[in-house]
Amino acid sequence: MKGLMQAMSRNPRAAESYFDPHQNDNLHYFLKDRNWPGGGVENKMPQDLIDSSARHCFGDALEAASTGHRPGVRTPEIPARHDPAQAAIFSDVVTAYGHGIAGDPVGGMPAGLRHSMGGMLSDYIGDVHEILGQERDTPTDYSGLTIQNKDLVPVMRAMAEDGHAFAQVHDAETSYVAQELDKYDGQAFVDKNAPGADKLQAFVGQSNSALGQMDAVRADVIYQMGEDKKSINAWNKMMYYHVIGAPVTGIPLAGDTIQRMVDVGTAEYQNNLNSQVDQETRQHLADHFSAGHQQVDKMLEKAVHEKLPQSQWHLMDQDPGQFENNLQGAGLTRYHDGLTNGVGYMGKSAG
Repeated sequence: MKGLMQAMSRNPRAAESYFDPHQNDNLHYFLKDRNWPGGGVENKMPQDLIDSSARHCFGDALEAASTGHRPGVRTPEIPARHDPAQAAIFSDVVTAYGHGIAGDPVGGMPAGLRHSMGGMLSDYIGDVHEILGQERDTPTDYSGLTIQNKDLVPVMRAMAEDGHAFAQVHDAETSYVAQELDKYDGQAFVDKNAPGADKLQAFVGQSNSALGQMDAVRADVIYQMGEDKKSINAWNKMMYYHVIGAPVTGIPLAGDTIQRMVDVGTAEYQNNLNSQVDQETRQHLADHFSAGHQQVDKMLEKAVHEKLPQSQWHLMDQDPGQFENNLQGAGLTRYHDGLTNGVGYMGKSAG
């Protein structure tokens, strides 16, 4: 079986056909019915054994099937679009691990699938952003997903046991936010009556909500580690590696302005990372967590500096004003809502 999965991972089109739930029950069998060798102790295995396991190869095949490219390859474009079969495979994987794992993030997803879940979520980041940032009543714009937050957030939490996987998704979200912000004219950032200003307000709110839920996931990972400082430091180093290094290497970004927004956003995020989450912090995240919101604010500021002459930078501090109130102030509210919702979706009281 391991050999079959390895072959599938090298042939995305064949993998898509093999796992397409519209054509057969193969995906359901491998997700739900198959008795995987070592499955009962998989989540306690050393990482090198996990990486060489049959389930790890299954994850690679799933990533190929749902994204259309080989596993471990950065998404060729942001946002990426996917055909109905790919989207159905991705949706079935998310719902398979989204139902019933709230409150059991460590045991809720096999360790061998976490890396591939990071790759899949990164590839679907446009859809993920819409799901986390909006209360959608229709399928997502890019891939037609109907997944809900209550299923997506627990899956992200289970995946986040792998710090590299979580960092990969965070990188993709940062890149998506920067790319979308660059589409707006500079006046939209400082004048609420400028063309596109209302849509910019909505997008900034969505971005804060999405990053708030991601920060709730990160907080829960650290909280679950308790006093195990060695594990906390190891997990945070995975985040620092992505933040300090070139986090979007391999992701095509159209223009220096977008890259500079990514650079300042990731640097700001690093500066605000929490290294410890105790019970009081866990129950009152809004009083202690702000990394995602600070990241968006820094990217907004960079956009203004890039798009408007210095003589207009003072407009960012007008109160009331578009930047101060409608982007930063309203964004902070959406970020706090994201933190609270993220905790709730993971099956724990927000306190």
